[in-house]
Amino acid sequence: MPVLRLRFFSERENMNFRTEKISVSGNYGNCPVIDPENPSFSWACTHDGADQYQTAFRVTVSSGGDVIHDSGWQTGRKQRYTLPVPLPEARLMSVKIVCRDRDGNESALGEGKKEFLTPFPPTGEFIVSPLDREYGTTEFFRDINVGEGLCEAFISVACAGLYEAEINGVKYDPALLQPVHSNYSRQCYYTVKRIPKELFTAGKNRFTLTLGDGWRRNTCGEYLRPGNYWAEFFGEPTFSAEILLRYRDGREERIKTGADGSWLSRRGSIVYANLFNGERQDEYAGTGPVPAVLYSGAPLGRLRPQTVTPITVQRRLSPVSDWQLPDGTLIYDLGENIAGFVEISVPEGVPEGSVITLRHSEEIDGRGNLSDVTLRGAEATDSYTVAAGTERVLRPHFTYHGFRYFSVACQGCDPRDIGVTALVFYTGIDSGSRFRCGEPMLNAIEENCLRTERDNIHGIATDCPQRDERMGWLNDATVRFEEMPYHFDIGSLFPKIADDIAAEQGEEGEITDTAPFIFGGRPACPVCSSYLITAKETYLHSGDDSVIRKHYSGFAKWDGYLESRSDNGILTYCNWGDWASPSDCCGDVRDYDTVTDVLPRKTDTDIEFPRSSITPGLYMATGYRYYNLVTLAFFASVLGKEDDRKMWLEKAEYVKSAFLERWYDPETGRLATGSQACQTFALWLGILPESGRRKAFDLLVRGIADAGMRLTTGNLCSRYIFDVLTDSGRTDIAWELMTRREYPSIGFMIRNGATTVWERFELKENKQMNSHNHPMYAAVSYWFYHGLSGIAPAASGFERFTVKPAFPEQLLFCECRVETPHGSIVLRWHRTEGGISMLLSVPFGTEAEVTFDGKTTTVGSGTRVFEKK
Repeated sequence: MPVLRLRFFSERENMNFRTEKISVSGNYGNCPVIDPENPSFSWACTHDGADQYQTAFRVTVSSGGDVIHDSGWQTGRKQRYTLPVPLPEARLMSVKIVCRDRDGNESALGEGKKEFLTPFPPTGEFIVSPLDREYGTTEFFRDINVGEGLCEAFISVACAGLYEAEINGVKYDPALLQPVHSNYSRQCYYTVKRIPKELFTAGKNRFTLTLGDGWRRNTCGEYLRPGNYWAEFFGEPTFSAEILLRYRDGREERIKTGADGSWLSRRGSIVYANLFNGERQDEYAGTGPVPAVLYSGAPLGRLRPQTVTPITVQRRLSPVSDWQLPDGTLIYDLGENIAGFVEISVPEGVPEGSVITLRHSEEIDGRGNLSDVTLRGAEATDSYTVAAGTERVLRPHFTYHGFRYFSVACQGCDPRDIGVTALVFYTGIDSGSRFRCGEPMLNAIEENCLRTERDNIHGIATDCPQRDERMGWLNDATVRFEEMPYHFDIGSLFPKIADDIAAEQGEEGEITDTAPFIFGGRPACPVCSSYLITAKETYLHSGDDSVIRKHYSGFAKWDGYLESRSDNGILTYCNWGDWASPSDCCGDVRDYDTVTDVLPRKTDTDIEFPRSSITPGLYMATGYRYYNLVTLAFFASVLGKEDDRKMWLEKAEYVKSAFLERWYDPETGRLATGSQACQTFALWLGILPESGRRKAFDLLVRGIADAGMRLTTGNLCSRYIFDVLTDSGRTDIAWELMTRREYPSIGFMIRNGATTVWERFELKENKQMNSHNHPMYAAVSYWFYHGLSGIAPAASGFERFTVKPAFPEQLLFCECRVETPHGSIVLRWHRTEGGISMLLSVPFGTEAEVTFDGKTTTVGSGTRVFEKK
């Protein structure tokens, strides 16, 4: 008979109790900028003892040795604190946090002290150059006289476009593609940096800022051609800057942008720069200088400090192989699909006027040439015309590419003389969470999903990094935004995304399909519950309720719009539905009948704009409205709005009744068409009466078997189906679907050499929907953490969480680490002779509800082993 043995690790004789891992406004980065709208801190503690938690804490904020705020000793278990007073602007500050455990012991500092910056908006005027031209760049510069006794320097730059800046020829900030993308007409971000005083000398110093188009002026590609789509925020790139110098004697000096003749502009060596097409540099180019002039374009939106973690280089890669084409062009293979660019080393002695051209692609053709089938309209080409000079390193500045392969072709020199290194960069929010198990296919899927997500986080959560799109699609995000928190620290990114969505919200409450809004629908498809999910997941994974508080009224307005587009509780429109399922389950949106909500089923394997022909869009739309209403009730509970909570639940019941009346057959358990997605979605929503769940689930299982143990679902329900199967006790079917190697599956992609997740299940050879680095299906990796490992938050910031792992017969071991605001949850199990041994480490200050061998136990912090024999 199986037995459960619970073994505690005893407390060490010399206790280790330290404060660690401080977050500033959701940002764990190095010297982050605090959000003045959410000036908060959270922290973790390490402790050797079992069942330990915080009973009191003290937060001290200082600057230059002066205490700015002292909370005094505050009682409570919550490891989060919001400052009750505003902080002075433009300061380097530090926060120190000391905690007491349940026995009254005080924590050592550890990493319990962290530096951060307080922002200050630039008050200089926005300037441009008379030399400005589309897809060109402009250098702005000004000489600054610095006196003796400089003690610190700060700079604030607001920019509609992209910029890089230097002091005396030295780039003081490693961030790339600054500032983060936004709708500049509604909100324009400014960056705040501390400039090392060592970069200045007494006397004259030169500040240089290079301004590029970025998204501000990007009319390249299929979607953005003039006359097709014109984004509200398109216009002339411009910036405002303010440099603050502080001296030891207390003096301050502020240098601001303006049109007084002190700011000059010129064209530099970057003669062309486009986000999609690439960059051209010519060391012979350059004109000017001419005085800068005031910006006179359309008004920009409210200035906001960039508190989201910046985009930085995360890895440097050397090619794993190369070959030469008959024309002398070298082709390099990095061995993996990435987002970034290639840095080149030009040796001394390269003939003057040589031109070095690099092209980038995700794929190659059968002859070893680069293939552009996944690029659509993006040229993805960088080139350098070099003058005589010493050895030097060159790289792009205002573009990036999605690629695995790249070519180097030279006019005037040998391409093998050119050194190459690929730089991988993205918003630096890796959390350290990790999944690994004894099944190589699952490990490969997790690696590909994680790489795909990283390649698509550049200030917004993009859909792809390679083609002429790279937009924040909110339908895909509905499932991504539940998966991403298991891989990343989303505490600074999700609030920014919620702000992006809210900035686009219309007067009637409608949001848009993409945010910032560039392409897609206004209104957004009702499946875009991602707006609410940013707040829900920030609360659950980061312990921060500020997104709920800030956007609660916006969420309510979005529901109000959906209600206005409903007929007796049923939504009357749907843009995308369960999008991009296998081709034999798709129709074409151009054939969509909005009256009957059906599509003719097609077998053409090259269908584009692939709307499901087996899962009604209105079914998905109405189900998501029900989800939104239940979520709004949850938010109202968090905010203490009891009347609102009751109202939302009443509305949810109304939509539920309408949904079931139209699409549910209680006799058979069939939902709508009975497709895998229809059955899955209703079960995942929890919208069915308890008495009907088994019939609906059995119909789903039969549907999977009838399809040949393969998926017929799209971008949304392909994630949910694994949750439903595992929660209903059929992990064996979930396992078979996830480890599937044949089409359609991620395993099929991997067997075809994929190192990232494709947009479509098919290996396509056209320039339409054919991205090979597309994160919507990467959301299935949620199952590894939430389903297979069974780790899920049950309260704000994982203060409480559940652990209910699944144990597929085919799997011999599994290990998972989930990083939380309280520290690391570590789970590891392996099969023993006749049983299972499971180790679980619970962070300080948290509780876990553990289900193992049919028994549920609540445990506090510490490391334990559960055994089944």
